[in-house]
Amino acid sequence: MRGVRMGKVLLPGLVALLLSAGIAGAQVVVADDVDVYQADDYGLLEHQFVLSGMVGSNFGRSADDPSLNVGATFDYLRNGIFGVELMAGFAPDFEFDVPVAAGANSRLYNFMANLIAAAPLGNEGSFQPFVSGGIGALRLDMDLDDDLDFGEEGVDDTQFAGNIGGGFMGFVQNWGFRADIRYFTGFEEEGDSDILSLGDTSFWRGTVGLSYRW
Repeated sequence: MRGVRMGKVLLPGLVALLLSAGIAGAQVVVADDVDVYQADDYGLLEHQFVLSGMVGSNFGRSADDPSLNVGATFDYLRNGIFGVELMAGFAPDFEFDVPVAAGANSRLYNFMANLIAAAPLGNEGSFQPFVSGGIGALRLDMDLDDDLDFGEEGVDDTQFAGNIGGGFMGFVQNWGFRADIRYFTGFEEEGDSDILSLGDTSFWRGTVGLSYRW
C-alpha cells in the first residue's frame, strides 16, 4: 500500500516535471542586442562557425621533451554536427628525440585540413564533444649546432602528414573554450639522413583555448 501511495504522489510530479522541461526546451530565447544561438524545430543548430586560439604542449614519440605549441582552428559545422576544419600550429622550440639535434633550435609547423563531427548537447548546443582528422603538412626549420659539420647550416624540410584527435567545446552564448588532444604523424620515409629531414616524425599535442562562434 505504501508503494501505491508513493506512486500516486510521484507519478503526477514526474509528469509535471517532464512537461515543464519540454516547454522550457521549446521556448525561444530573445535578448536585446545579443546574438543568442538558436536551434531549429528539430533541435539541430542551423550552422556554426567557430574560431579558436589555443596553447598547449607537444609530447611523446618524436618529441624528446614536452615543448610549447600555439595555434588556431577555424571550423564550420552544418547543423552543429558535421563539417570541415582548418588547423595551424607552431612549436617555436620542438625538441626532437635525435641525439645530434640536442641544443638545435627547431621550429615545427603544422597545417591541416580536417573533417569534424560534433554532438551539440544542452541548451543552444552549449556543450559539444567532437572528433576530427585529416591531412596536411609538417614543416621543420632547424638551425644546426655550429660545432657539427653536416655540410648544411640548417634544415628546411616539409612533408605530407595527417592528424586525428578529439575533445570538447563549451559555450555561453557566443564565447566559449576548447580542449583538444591530437596525434600527428608524417607519411614519408626517412631520407638519406634521418638527422636532416623530418622522416617519419610523429607526436602528440594537447591544447586548450578560447573560442568564438557565430
